[in-house]
Amino acid sequence: MKKILYLLWLCGCGLLLRAQQPVHYWTFEGSELLNDQVVRKALNIKNYNAKVAPVKGIVGSGIESVFSDRLLVTNLLKPVRDLSDFTLELAFNGRQFMFTTFPKPDFRLNFSSGGINIRYTVKRKEKEAIENWTIPLKGAGVASYNNLVNRQWHHFVFTAQKSGSFEVWIDGKTDPTFTKKIESFDNWVIEGGDGLRLDAAIDELAFYTSALSSELIQQHAHELENGQHYSFRINPAVIARRKKLPQQESYTMDEKEFAPGYPDYTVQATEQLKQFPLPRYAPGISLPRNFPWMDITYLHRELPGDGGNGFGKINPKTAVQLTGELAENWNYYIELPTLRVDSATAQKRYSSPTEIFSSLIGYANKHPQLPAATVLMQVQNKPAQAGFDRTSPYVTAKNLSDKYYLRNKAGKPIVYNNKKWLNPFSSMDLVQQDALTSVFYLKQLARHLTRNINMINENGEWFGHKWPAQLLQQSPEVAACLKKSGMDYDRFNGWMHNRFDSVYKATILENIPWKNVTFTFYNVSAYNSAYWPQYSERIGTNSLFNGAPRSTPAFYPARPDNWRLASGPLNGYGTVAEGRKKEISLGVKFFAPFISAGWSLEEKNIRPAQWLGLLKSMVMLGADFFHVGYFNVTGKTGWPNGKGPNDPRGYIYQAAMPAYAQAIASQAWEFLDKGVLLEDPLSKEQRMPFAFAASASNHLVLVRKLDKKYLIYGTVQPSSNYKGNTVLEATTSITLEGKKISFNIRRQGSMYVLDLSGAQPVFYQLDGWHQYEHPYYWSKAVEIEAENVKYLTGLNLITEKGTAPENDFSDFATYVQMVPGKSIGVNIPKKRNGELSFSFSAKSANGNVSIIFKSASGTIRKTISSGDLKEITLTAADLHVLQLKPGERLNLGAENGNVLLDKLRF
Repeated sequence: MKKILYLLWLCGCGLLLRAQQPVHYWTFEGSELLNDQVVRKALNIKNYNAKVAPVKGIVGSGIESVFSDRLLVTNLLKPVRDLSDFTLELAFNGRQFMFTTFPKPDFRLNFSSGGINIRYTVKRKEKEAIENWTIPLKGAGVASYNNLVNRQWHHFVFTAQKSGSFEVWIDGKTDPTFTKKIESFDNWVIEGGDGLRLDAAIDELAFYTSALSSELIQQHAHELENGQHYSFRINPAVIARRKKLPQQESYTMDEKEFAPGYPDYTVQATEQLKQFPLPRYAPGISLPRNFPWMDITYLHRELPGDGGNGFGKINPKTAVQLTGELAENWNYYIELPTLRVDSATAQKRYSSPTEIFSSLIGYANKHPQLPAATVLMQVQNKPAQAGFDRTSPYVTAKNLSDKYYLRNKAGKPIVYNNKKWLNPFSSMDLVQQDALTSVFYLKQLARHLTRNINMINENGEWFGHKWPAQLLQQSPEVAACLKKSGMDYDRFNGWMHNRFDSVYKATILENIPWKNVTFTFYNVSAYNSAYWPQYSERIGTNSLFNGAPRSTPAFYPARPDNWRLASGPLNGYGTVAEGRKKEISLGVKFFAPFISAGWSLEEKNIRPAQWLGLLKSMVMLGADFFHVGYFNVTGKTGWPNGKGPNDPRGYIYQAAMPAYAQAIASQAWEFLDKGVLLEDPLSKEQRMPFAFAASASNHLVLVRKLDKKYLIYGTVQPSSNYKGNTVLEATTSITLEGKKISFNIRRQGSMYVLDLSGAQPVFYQLDGWHQYEHPYYWSKAVEIEAENVKYLTGLNLITEKGTAPENDFSDFATYVQMVPGKSIGVNIPKKRNGELSFSFSAKSANGNVSIIFKSASGTIRKTISSGDLKEITLTAADLHVLQLKPGERLNLGAENGNVLLDKLRF
């Protein structure tokens, strides 16, 4: 017995030794809400008017800040400036919190959408060092910011040791990205006080003058999960249970988001595209074709075997098949490359059967009904090939006569940033000569064509950006122009670049052998106004489409985490929206962005669902067609994979997503053509114009209004391609003209119509058939919501959603109410694989009711006898009577009562 007692005593001593007591611990319970449980230290809310309010905490109550920009003074570090180790622990529920010293940020820990950033100042051998540690939070699970701002409580611990070991734990888990080892130091450098800034609720705030052990951290996470306050002696039973759980996140890719066979692709690009479900353009709506900037000379190449490396083989037959598929089924122009070579070389390459050019020309000549397009690159022209006296473009030349350059008061060319700058008042003949060089190349192509080129795009980057005011100020001619016109330097830049571009465009269009050719330049837009020339002077630079101007910004987010704003020249949603806000105010209703989901290794590029969701945001901003780019270019370190161009099997999905988004634009055309893009007065996202304040920071929601109808779009955006970085689908809420509206949104985007014109709200989805996977894995069946068929004249839509609040559409069903004497019509779709079948989902509104199906070949009847929703599949005999043929119309009517029709499946 004594031996047992002695062992128990030893265990107890061990547990006591492993206990760690906090210096301060706030549970935010009781009447003295802001006093801690250890020494009754009060948090200071008076100094900076940091008002707080009690909220339901993770245990009992917590607090939240009324004003997110106010400092809640804690003074945790002040009494222990020379401490060696410390731990900050808390539970949080919200978007952002910061623990910082002030007035100097000697120590600052900031949790935000940018990740976790820790700045600290330490002293080593009497020398101070300021260092930073950033955790990006682009991983999975607790290593993902998206998962930590989900309106749930999370446990957060930061430990710091003088030995140089730092750790972060969230919800009882750490991660390789959550640990850091630096050179040891003598002491912290901390002056002044410290405090918290909160855009979040907090609870269970504790501070220790030691590094909390991993066992106690996990125990605290367990206690919070079970609604208990922290205890400070280790409970072996809890630790045993916690150790069975993974302490780190796993990082994997979802193979369904990549092309078949990933990472060793097994299906060639052209064959993949033929297996994708076709986009569903609304009948009767004609949108401009998408411009192919993907370079067919690379896009068509088939690499051998599973995976494959290298450049792939040039195959004229495959190039024609892919071009035809894009032009006939995906609303693209035929891509005809224009060679920038001398006459003899052009003749040889355009007519050689071993190259793809003659085959593409042959296809274009045989299909004059399909518009064709080509790309020009002024800065890559060689005027000597066209009979001029230069081997490089005139506009980039630095050894021309002085009259062609901006000159100073002494009449000498201005040298700014080690170069001379063209004079916009006298250099148009140079621009014309460059344009005539482009005409020379186009005419070489024209000799082999028996039809028109319909659209030309010029890469147009020779000037690139605004000319600096410091440069322009040195020119008396510019000063005189400004004085006479009343322009400032921004407007002058826009005027000048429009002059250069317009002369170039006009010279080409006047000298090529085709008429009615539309012409666009890359990046003529109002975004990045500090960098690009003023758009108000450039509205007429691009050709008109259907009588209206188009801007052409670049939407190249390139990687998942860059979807919001911009990283250098890689622009996300917010940057494009900033430009669109200005363009819309100038009356530019539609635009045609240059787009790409990335051209790096596929693991880094934006995956299909996220890309489709983002392209729908462009549709909401007014995109009615796209310049679709993919750039197989080398960088300073060579090709992205170190071997050769990227495998088209991996990125062919980028050709399909724009057409899916454009097809949805056709379904919602009335809203885009006549509706108004709304702004949310409740949004705090100043750099995200038109984005509504939604339930999470990665919920991108936009709304258009037309009379009493609304087009509502939303997408859940991930910040990395790791599986589990964020959910695939979520319920979000917005406030729309005083009403709280709740609905589901998906990664691939969800587009809804909310109709408030009747006695009861009607809510229905336009794109429910879009899936999150790579389109190769999408359903082969063609499922159409009945409310989305084209011909519904005189029939009502009914939305049912159970007992949910009035404007909560997170669980709803919408039906077409079919009544005797009226019919609906649906165009029978083209199905990519297999024979057409047909089924429908419907329910009777009043007893036994018949539905009549009438095609050009015959009529059948089906009886609905139940009030419950049923799916009925037509038999082989029924299909034999109807003889369904793609493109023909199938009419449906009700007999003997009303039917609520839900879905049609072919």
